[in-house]
Amino acid sequence: MNLDIRLMLQAKRAWLSLAITIMSGLAGGILIVLQAWLLSRVIARVHLSGWDLHKADWTLTIFLLVLAGRFLFIWLGEAAAGNISVTIKRFLRQSILEKIDRLGPVNFTGERSGEITALLVQGLDALDGYFNQFLPQISLAALVPICILWAVFPLDWISGLVLLLTAPLLPIFMILIGGAAEKLTQKQWGALSRMSAHFLETLQGLATLKALNQAQAASEKVQLVSEQYRRTTLQVLRVTFLSSLALELVSTLSIALVAVQIGLRMLNGDMQLEQALFILVVAPDFYLPLRQLGLRFHTATAGISAARRIFELLDTHEPEIGKVDQREKPWVWGDPPEIEFIEISASYPDRNEEALSGINLQMKAGSVTALVGRSGAGKSTLANLLLGFLQPKAGQILVDGMAINHIPLSDWRKGIAWVSQTPTLFHGSIADNLRINVRDCSEHQLWQILELGGLAKWVRTLSLGLKTQVGENGLKLSSGQRQRLALCRAILQKPRLVILDEPTAHLDVVGEDDLLEAIRLACQCRTVLLIAHRLPTLKLADQVVVLEGGRIVEAGTPDQLIRATGHLQKMMQVYTGGVG
Repeated sequence: MNLDIRLMLQAKRAWLSLAITIMSGLAGGILIVLQAWLLSRVIARVHLSGWDLHKADWTLTIFLLVLAGRFLFIWLGEAAAGNISVTIKRFLRQSILEKIDRLGPVNFTGERSGEITALLVQGLDALDGYFNQFLPQISLAALVPICILWAVFPLDWISGLVLLLTAPLLPIFMILIGGAAEKLTQKQWGALSRMSAHFLETLQGLATLKALNQAQAASEKVQLVSEQYRRTTLQVLRVTFLSSLALELVSTLSIALVAVQIGLRMLNGDMQLEQALFILVVAPDFYLPLRQLGLRFHTATAGISAARRIFELLDTHEPEIGKVDQREKPWVWGDPPEIEFIEISASYPDRNEEALSGINLQMKAGSVTALVGRSGAGKSTLANLLLGFLQPKAGQILVDGMAINHIPLSDWRKGIAWVSQTPTLFHGSIADNLRINVRDCSEHQLWQILELGGLAKWVRTLSLGLKTQVGENGLKLSSGQRQRLALCRAILQKPRLVILDEPTAHLDVVGEDDLLEAIRLACQCRTVLLIAHRLPTLKLADQVVVLEGGRIVEAGTPDQLIRATGHLQKMMQVYTGGVG
């Protein structure tokens, strides 16, 4: 049976709705018995006792009321069942998003965004069948037949015994066929995840694929994955139809067996018409919950396949970052912080080599510290440590003398602004992108921050102004405009610590100078960590730290290091632009 213990535990979150669903089904089962009794009584009395319409009137009235009651309980049960999955899906969706947030990008690099999107949409939707249909039906498949047997056995123990002995045949066939269906459903879910991932990656990289003349190859790959999903889906449908056929055949033969033995006994005068009619009317409803359980077994299998992936994600080990010592005072951002790295060593998950080793660095309050080094030297790792994306293996980071792991991560990030080389802009207007982290910001404040970032003049030339749509990932903007907009968005939240990952990497010389001036104005009176890939960026720095192989090999002011004959001087000789 598809009884996943963790999904069963999740059902406790909607226990009231689940209880209402089961009780409604049970009440409907009791009414089935009463309805069958009333119908058999009217028919028998009209044919054998000479009842006219007037005498049968009250019985038929009660019959109609019972029928209306059944419809009422069916509606109530379906409404309550719908609430079960809504409640649980809301909780699981929130849990997944919170898990992704806690893991951060460093610990989440092994996942494909398309698969996670499919999990949050189709995966959670697949749980509808499990919670709305299968879980309540398990109880109803036991309770309703018991009610019917309770009514049948006193009237005719032989018919009751036939019903009792044939009932287990349906679950047996359901389980036998369901084993094959479960394997195919898992395969189907894997194919759906791969198809979603390929499709999303193709859309995201469409510009690059077109530039490399590989759009057709990517399209063929998506088509191949789609074909695999189609074939797997058809295999699942074949097994599902086979299961439906088997269950219908078994239940039909069982009903026929009941009818044959009743007919033979009526011919011999061993059974009354009213008894026989009652059992014949109620027999199909005896097997109906069992047949429905078999049909919903396959729906539940799809939900369980998705649930395994959901719980696998929720069980992912997360770093112990931001675990607060309750003895410490609550963290409140004040002035720009002074940050000190003491003997810091760090490495990435699933990697043996250290990305940083023995780092000792002091970032004075309100100063700009520039990190310089080759790719892989450890610059981004330092930024990831400050952002809480990575936990050091050894050493500690002090913020105004307090260990960073004693500060709640959510409180710590409230005072940090991060601008990457390729900032993410969302489909929406300029104002929407600026207000992502400051929802109650006025339009006047938006214009002020755009003025500071050097974008106000350009935005005023646009016909829609702040309502101008930027497109997916800022597709309608130039590289410089995207960087400036990301900088404005970051500064709007009034951070105390700013982390810039070479914001001028994709700009020309003129655009670089303009953006550097905007950064200088925007980052005044803030502690800044600047990852510099282009040496002209160093004109903003109060101190320069040169990294190589995860270690600090040189540190000092820009003027000191440029005049020296060390690592930075060698980089200057290679770089043709120089430092102004």
